[in-house]
This record gives sequence, structure tokens and C-alpha cells, in this order.
Amino acid sequence: MGTQVEVEGVVNNIADDAAAKQKAIDDWLPITSSRKAKWWYSAFHNVTAMVGAGVLSLPYAMAELGWGPGVAILILSWVITLYTLWQMVEMHEMVPGKRFDRYHELGQHAFGEKLGLYIVVPQQLTVEVGVNIVYMVTGGKSLKKAIDTICPNCQPMRTSWFILMFGIVHLFLSHLPNFNSITGVSLAAAVMSLSYSTIAWSSSLHKGVKPDVSYKLTGSTLGVKILNFFSALGDVAFAYAGHNVVLEIQATIPSTPEKPSKKPMWRGVVVAYIVVALCYFPVALIGYYVFGNSVDDNILITLEKPAWLIASANMFVVIHVIGSYQIYAMPVFDMIETVLVKKMNFTPSFCLRFFTRTTYVLMTMVVAMAIPFFGGLLGFFGGFVFAPTTYFLPCVMWLSIYKPKKYSLSWIANWFCIILGVTLMVVAPIGALRTIIISAKNYKFFVSTMALPFETTISSKNGTIATSFLTCNKGSIPPTLNMRLPRDLTLLSQQIFGYPRLHSPVASTSLQFLQPTVTRISCMNNRGNTLPHRLRVTFLHLRRRPNCGFILFNTLLDFVQWLESSKLPEKQLGYLDEATAKAKEEAMKEEIKQLFNENRFTLVGDEEEEILDKCLTFCINYKIKPSDIVSSWEAYYLNRQFVEPIVQNAEMDGFLLYLQNEQKESIIKEEPGLHIYSSKDLDMILNDEDGDEKEVIPGTPTRNSQDPYSESFDSTPQTNGRTFSVGKPSKLITPFGQRTHKFVVKFSINNVPSTVNEQKEHEHENSDDDLIRKVQPGKRCSLTVHGSKPEAGCRFMYDRIEDRFNALENRIKKHANAFSSSKLYQEPVDPTVSSQKSIFSVGMICCDGEGRLNEKSALLQSRLIGIPSSKLYIVAIDLCLLLLSLTWGFVYTSHSVEHSGGQRVRLELQNTNQYSIFPGQIVGIEGHNPSGHCLIASKVVDSIPLFNTADLNMNPTKKQALDKEIQSNDLSSKQEELSVIIASGPFTTTDNLLFEPLVELLAYAKRKLPQLLILLGPFVDSEHPEIEKGTTNMSYNEIFHFEILRRLQDYLEYMGSHSRVILIPSIRDANHDFVFPQPAFDIHPPDLKNQVASLTNPGLFEANQVKIGCCSVDILKHLSGEEISRNPAGGGPSDRMGRLVNHILGQRSFYPLYPPAEGIPLDFSLAPEALEISSIPDILILPSDMKYFAKVLTLGEGEEQVKSLCINPGRLSKGEGGGTFVELTYYGNPETTNASIIGI
Repeated sequence: MGTQVEVEGVVNNIADDAAAKQKAIDDWLPITSSRKAKWWYSAFHNVTAMVGAGVLSLPYAMAELGWGPGVAILILSWVITLYTLWQMVEMHEMVPGKRFDRYHELGQHAFGEKLGLYIVVPQQLTVEVGVNIVYMVTGGKSLKKAIDTICPNCQPMRTSWFILMFGIVHLFLSHLPNFNSITGVSLAAAVMSLSYSTIAWSSSLHKGVKPDVSYKLTGSTLGVKILNFFSALGDVAFAYAGHNVVLEIQATIPSTPEKPSKKPMWRGVVVAYIVVALCYFPVALIGYYVFGNSVDDNILITLEKPAWLIASANMFVVIHVIGSYQIYAMPVFDMIETVLVKKMNFTPSFCLRFFTRTTYVLMTMVVAMAIPFFGGLLGFFGGFVFAPTTYFLPCVMWLSIYKPKKYSLSWIANWFCIILGVTLMVVAPIGALRTIIISAKNYKFFVSTMALPFETTISSKNGTIATSFLTCNKGSIPPTLNMRLPRDLTLLSQQIFGYPRLHSPVASTSLQFLQPTVTRISCMNNRGNTLPHRLRVTFLHLRRRPNCGFILFNTLLDFVQWLESSKLPEKQLGYLDEATAKAKEEAMKEEIKQLFNENRFTLVGDEEEEILDKCLTFCINYKIKPSDIVSSWEAYYLNRQFVEPIVQNAEMDGFLLYLQNEQKESIIKEEPGLHIYSSKDLDMILNDEDGDEKEVIPGTPTRNSQDPYSESFDSTPQTNGRTFSVGKPSKLITPFGQRTHKFVVKFSINNVPSTVNEQKEHEHENSDDDLIRKVQPGKRCSLTVHGSKPEAGCRFMYDRIEDRFNALENRIKKHANAFSSSKLYQEPVDPTVSSQKSIFSVGMICCDGEGRLNEKSALLQSRLIGIPSSKLYIVAIDLCLLLLSLTWGFVYTSHSVEHSGGQRVRLELQNTNQYSIFPGQIVGIEGHNPSGHCLIASKVVDSIPLFNTADLNMNPTKKQALDKEIQSNDLSSKQEELSVIIASGPFTTTDNLLFEPLVELLAYAKRKLPQLLILLGPFVDSEHPEIEKGTTNMSYNEIFHFEILRRLQDYLEYMGSHSRVILIPSIRDANHDFVFPQPAFDIHPPDLKNQVASLTNPGLFEANQVKIGCCSVDILKHLSGEEISRNPAGGGPSDRMGRLVNHILGQRSFYPLYPPAEGIPLDFSLAPEALEISSIPDILILPSDMKYFAKVLTLGEGEEQVKSLCINPGRLSKGEGGGTFVELTYYGNPETTNASIIGI
């Protein structure tokens, strides 16, 4: 008896241990580890699992289904899938005391232990793993599209790299243990799905119905329409594929007999399906209603919206598929970990989970990179699994478990769903199979397109010219060909390759080799007159591709060897399948004609055949698709601003030049430092009779790459038959043109781009979005200029001592009034009056003697306060002599210190713990003067209070007139978004006058499309070596007009009427008045509709109600050399640049330094008010030789704070290299402005 009890105890202990072990495993597995979810968790998870990027293809599915069937199928699918989802929620707890936490557990209960696994697990794994791979591809492609849209100038990257980036995110997120831990990710994904769906349908609705919209079913025959119909059924089925994770999501919700989990789960499902309806139905119906059967398979492509919308929608898709991947991956993780722990007896641990999940993510990532067309295959194989798990497998389980009465409503509904689901499972793969067959020719493993360069060799002595470039698919054969060619390659191509109409330009000929190789070779024209006796082919390397192998290589090699040994005359050379080639040509011509008609371009009737022949030649020569040739023509048509949309033969030559420039530009970007030689260069090389004695300026490579609409940029402009040589002849390639780092972001605020790479442009530079932005560029920014003095043509060099005295006295007076009006300080008093009490005085900092200001030589120059009339003449003489001493440098000790009405006093700064002063600064001093000879300062106030100082220097009438002007331009008087590019001269390097930095800056601006381009001088730099030496044979005005204004005129003609340019002169401009303040340039460019505005130096203006101040004099450098300061002990390092800019704003003067720095032609007789800053600008531009910066400074305290964005853009060129410029977008507040300082 005792033995039996002991045995029972052992058995019970073993059972308890097994139960405890099982509980520990369940607590570790991701599905059952946490059961604390709320009903809204299930709503997030179901929306994330259900709504996918496929919603954007629903309008395309509607186009293949038609109105009646399409609407019926959408509604029916929504109802059926909601019903089957309700069944699964109900069956989760159908057995009392047991929860079917996983889909396969419910299948085992319905069909048996083994059969249930065989039925459910393969389908569930196929769906979940397949969807994860599709989402890996979708996430990578969407990320690439977003990055390419945001940064069109960045170097293009392979899609595989973006898939890798997307996968790295999941390497971290996949280690979140369970569903509840990814709730935040799921919520973000659900919000993003609703966001990009809303963008799709609302943008479609805003665009409006197309006038020629058609709702006919696509497809030329009835059979094609039926197959398209079947394929659309698969698209709809895929859209509702979310049932595979429903039970796993419900398993995370707590459940008791009193409060079962099905109630909160069903609540979340209902909310999720409402969101699904809000996403699916508007996108499908509105998209199809607006675009009809012309809608693309991605409605965002059809919308053709600006870059920001496309980038935003793609980023929303990326965030959504990040969450969806985790939702579908969690059941897979659970299956794998269950097998490892329960079947293979691994111990649950972090290392096991880390290894399994990392391996799974890497597997899906590698498959996604290797098979980027996996989504197309999934449409076929997924038809066997999406329909069962979503449409009819839950119904089969319901019938098997509940066994409803025959012919009852439940029985009929379930069998209806089963029949419909089986039908869908059969017909959907049929349509998908046709799609795969059609698209199979485009399927490539590890696909990527890249350019493989040649090494170019040119020799004019032996007549041998090497190939210049090769463009091919990565899988193609990339050889380097060195060949002796006949003079007329066109004739040879006719005999050998069966292309009778290849175009041969003046200096280059394109030869298309075998069509399957997708290879284009461009060769220079040889000067020989006979056929080559041999063709030497050197293959550098060979990459095998599954579609080619060595068959193509051996065929080409045999042909070359036969040609090399052939002694036959030219007419006896064979050619390759001329009939096939002509058939392809005719098909391509028909496609080109059709595309022209679809884009509403009319071919001139009697010229149609000739136009199509030339377009075909262009396609063959430059390896351009028919769709690309039509898109290029559209860009050419828009830029030439033709009136009627017709294609004329007379424009084909100009169109050819446009295509050639596109080719040159793309090669330059792919090949850094490569120079594409034009006909002028070739003539110079081949006809070099004088050897090295003649030098030509053909233009730098960057010039050729920057202007896509002119054949080349010669640095010798020609006008009226007169040729100007700007400076001495330059080398063929300049140091600036050979620089490697281009458009690198040096510094940015509120914006974190890394590089704006000019070296390689995005392959879709002339995309539809760019064309739309050029044709419909947006609102033109308003412009209001404050002040116009000094005026152009004013007389200067009449500066009198009296003018200087009055200007300085007025400054002190205005500052004193401002301090007094603020009520923050005492009434200013004479600082020379002895007093034991603390006083407040306002005056100007002066230096006692020669040399730099220091703490011991500081004096305070005060205004004339309370001076007896008998002493005024003494003070006047005293001040005049003081000004003479400051002007001509002799030492003068003021007598005003010795007289009762004296206005200068020594300033003692020992007792102040902080100050920053410079000569000419107006300050407020708190302190006392016990002796009358020395003002002992306790506090230095170095800026005007903000209170009541706006428009400090403007009389009321002028201020009112300005307010009316602003209101007339913009009734809202509200700041709007403003995009600006800012650059300061010099605009050319010191080794030449080619103005290469300016050319590249304007090309950059053409791509960025700013509303405003602000250029500050010097434009024709008087300190340029060639200007100083006088070696130019052009006048300074001619250089300014030909090199600056001509390029700006071309820029504005390209940009359109929305763009503006502001020019601000510099005292270093050799073609302008040497005086400061400086009048504006007297320029009136024709036909620019006031797009070019010239401002005074300094200048203050408003653009879109954004106040901008600028001064081209290097005040920062001058202040830096004269300022002295003391920082409080323990205060840490100070921001010196910020402090210098604060001086300018605090003094309300663009040039508060007095006496001015050496070489500054300061003239107070012209318009001293032009130096004053009437109000704090939103943006202050102060170019300087000191290091570039962009800072948001705060003036004032408390509620009266004012913020200003202060910018030093640096110099566009420095020595023989490039400098920096600024690109910013103002969003209504300096703190939210995006600004980047970019190295050119």
C-alpha cells in the first residue's frame, strides 16, 4: 500500500513538473507570454495586418472589373471576410476551458491532429513568410523612391541597399518578445495606412475627373478581358488577407468565463473593418471615377503630384510595412520557437530567440534582394493560400465543428462562402499566371542598373580613337573596345547590323551591337578612308548572367574573329537578320507614334514618316525607350515654349542636340573628371597645326554638365561678331572642375541631410514631377524694398566733418531716447558731472589715442546735454578736432574733459563682471563719477531695449506708406513659406574668369527651384589677380553683363515667372561705385517682368512678409579685430560669432563700427539712415571671410523676445577652389527654418 502511494506521489510530482515546465514554455513563447492586451490593441493589429500597400492598386483592379462587378466584389469581399473573421473570433474559445491560440491548433481540432497541421500550417506559413518577403521588397523600394524624391541630386543606390536598410530595422524590432511589445509600432503603421490611403483618394478628388475619361474594360479581346478580370480578383483577395494572424492576436487578450476574450476582440475587429472600409472604398471608387481605365497600378503614379507628396506617401508606406512585417512575423517566430523548445528540447533563452529571429529576418532579406520580383510570383502561388485562409477555410471549420442544420441560414451562408472562395482560388492564379508570362522577360535576379566606364584614349597621329563610354545592364557583357574604324560608320552599320538609318553626328557616331546585349558604344569618327583590316577586341572582364551565359559571348567572339580574318570587299560583308531588324523597327515606330498621340502631340502629316524614322534612329543610337523619347520631346517642347503641341521635322535637329546634351550630362555625372569633347574640341585636337602654341578655352567639364539646354559653355562670349577673351587662356581642365567633393553639406540647422552629391544625378532627373513643377511652379513670392537711398548716380566723396558729427550725434540721441522710452533705466544724464550717486548715461565708445582699443583706453563720448550756450562753440571745436584725430590718425586729448560742459569721459571697467565693447558702439552705462573725470561703470548695457524700437528711425508718414504697400500686396500680411538660396562673391576662382562656381550654383538652383535667389557681391572682384593686373580685354561692365546678367537671364527664362533674383553690390565690385552705403546696380534686364531686383548695400526688404537684411561689407571681420570683452567667471566658453551679430542687431546698424576699418569708404553725406536697421529682421545675411555659420539669436527677455536667423554664407569661391553657399526654407519662424550651408 505504501509503495502504491509512493508511486502515485512520484507520478504526481512528474506531472506537476511537466505542467510547470509547460507553463514556463508558454510564458516564454511570443503568442502566450503576455495576455494583457486591450480591445484597441486588436484594432491596431488588425488594421496593420489587413490594410497593405495593395490598397493603392484597387483603382487599377476596378478598371479591370468595371463599375458593376467591381463595386459588387469589393462589398461582397468586405462582408464575407468580416463574417469569416467573426467565425474565427467565436471559435477561439468554443471548447470550455481551452483557447485555440494559434490557427493550426484550431485546424487540428477541426480536422484532426495530423491532417489539421497538413492543411493549415503550409498555407499559413506560405502567406506569412511570403508577405514578409513582399513587405521587405516593398519597404526597400518605397524607401528608395522616397530618398530619390527627397534628394534627386544624391548618388543613385541599388535597391538591394535599401532592402538592406529596411532589414536592419527589423533586426532590432524582431527581438521585441510578443504582440503587446510591438503595439506602438502597430499603431504607427495603422495611422500611416490611413494616411497614404487618404492622400490617394483626396488628391484624386482634388484633381477632378479627366475630360476624356473612359470606363471601358481594358484588353483588346474578350479573352484578355477575362484574364484581366481574374487577375483583378486576385488583387482584391490579397487586399483582404489578414485572417492568418487573428487567433494569435486574440490570444493576447485576457479571458475568463465571465469576461471572454471574444467581446473585446470583436469590438476591435469592428473598428478595424470600419478603418478598412474608409481606406479601401474611397481609394478604389474615387480613383476609378477620376481616372477611369487609364489609372496606373499605383494610383500615386497617376496623380503626378509634387515631390513632397510622393516622398511623404512612400515614407508612410515604409512605416506601415515595418509594422505589418512584425505582425506577420510574430506567428512565424512562435512556430519556430515552439518546434525548437517542445520538439527539439532546446532550453528557452535569449540566445535561442536571438539566433532564430535574426536568421529568419536575414533569410527574408536575402530572398527579397535576390528575387525582387517575388511579389509577382506570390500573386500566382498566393492564390492557393490567400483565398482558403481568408474566404472559406474558416467556414469549413465552422461546418465541421458546429455542424449546423442542413439548409439553415448558417449552412447556406457557409457553403456560399466556400463555393466563392474555391472559385477565387482557381481563377485568381490563372490571371496571375498570364501576368507572370508577360512580365517574365523583365525578371532579373539581383537586378541593378549601373554604368561601366571605358578608358578613353585619343591619338590624332595614327588615327586610332578608343571608345568613350559604355552603358549596360549589370548582367550584360562589359567589354572595352579599341578599334580602327572607317570614316563612315553609318554605311558599315547598314551592311553588318541591318540598321539602315543610324544617325551620324559631326564628331561622334553611335553603333548598336546585338540587341540582346543591351549595349551601346560611342566612338569618335576616324579619319581613315578604307575599311579596317582588323578589329581588336579586348574584354576586360565578363559577368555571366542566367539569360546570356557564354552563348552570346561566343557568338560575338566568333563574329569578330571572322571579321578580323575576312578579306572580302565591303559590299560582301554579311548582316544579321535584316528582316527581323526591320520588323522590330516598324513595331518601335508604331509604338512611338501611338505614344505621341496618347500625349496629345500631333505629327505633321507629310513629315510623319521622316519624323518617326529620326525618332527611331535616336532610340537606337542612344538606347532610349519609345516612352523615354516621347517624354524627352515633351520636356524639349515645354522648355522651348512651343505654342501648338505638334511635332515638326524642322525641330528634329534641335531635339537631337537636346538628347546629346542629356547623354553628355549623364556620362559626366557617372564618370567624375571625364570630359566629353565637342566638335570644337575635336577640331582643336585633330587640326592642331601650331602644336602647343595655340590655346583654346573650351569650357570646363562642369559647365557642360550643368546646363542641359546648351551644347557647351564657352568662356568667350560672342556678341555682334565681336569676340571677347576673358583673361588669359585657361587650362583645359581647371582645379575647380577637378574637385572631387561637390555639394557637401557643411552645416545645417533643423535639417539633417548628409550630402547633396552633384557628381551623379538621379536617373529620372527630367521626371514628370520635375516637368510639372516647371510648368506649374507655384506662387511667386512678394517683394517689398525698404528704402532706396543712396540712389544710383548720386554724388559722393563730399563727406564733411559736420556730416560725420551729425550722424554720430543722431545715433547717440536716438539710442538715448530708446533707453528713456523703455522705462527700464533712469533718465540719461551727463557722465562728466561728478556724483556720488549711481547714474545712467548713454554714449559712444571711443579709444583714447592710437592703436587698438583696450580696457585702459576706453572713453565714453556722450551727447550734448545741458551745456551752457557760452560753451557750445568750445564743445563743437572739441568734437571737430576729435573727429579729425580719428580720421587722420593724430593724437588729440579732448578739452571737453576739462570744461564744465565736456562730453568725453574716461571709462573705468574694472568693476564690471561682463562687457563687450568696440569703438563706435552706443552703450548705456550704470555707475558713478565721484571726480568728474572718470566714470566707474558697474554695468554696461550694449543693446537697445526692444520696447518701442520697431521702425525706430522711420518717420510716421513713411511707416504708414510702407504698411499700405504691404497690405496692398498681401491682404493677410501673414508670413508665408519662402525658399531661398543665398551666395556671396567672388563668383569665380582666382586662376581664371570663367565663373565656374556661378555656373554650378545656377544649375543647382535650377534643380531646387527656389522662389528667391540672393546674390551678394563682389561680382567683378577688384581684388581678382587678373582684374588687378589689367590683363582682360573686356571692360568691367562687359564682364558683369556677359558673365553675370546673361547667365541670370538664362536662369530666369528656364525657371519661369515665379522665380526672383536679388543682387546686392559690394565695395569690391570693380564696375560699381566705391562708396558705402552703396547705391544699387543700375540694371534693367529686358523681358524679365521685374524678376531681377538690385538693392542698395546694405539693404532691407521683405519677401512673402519675411523681413531680410543684408550687407556685403565684412562687418563681422572688422568687429572681430576691434572688439574687447570680458566674460563672467565660470560662465564657460562664449559664442563669439553670436556675440558679434548681437552687436549689429543690438546697435540697430549694419555698420556700427567707428572709425571704420581701413579701406572702407564710409560716407555720411549720402544716406546715413541706410546703415540703420529699422526693425529686427527675420533673416540677417552677413557674408564674411570668417567661417560660415547659421544661428538663431534671441534678443530681449520674457514676452518681448525677438528671434532672428543670422547667416554667414561664406564665399562661393576661395582661391582656386570652391566655397560655400546657403539653402534655406523659411516656415514662418526663424526657429523652425531649415537652413543648410553647402560646399559647392
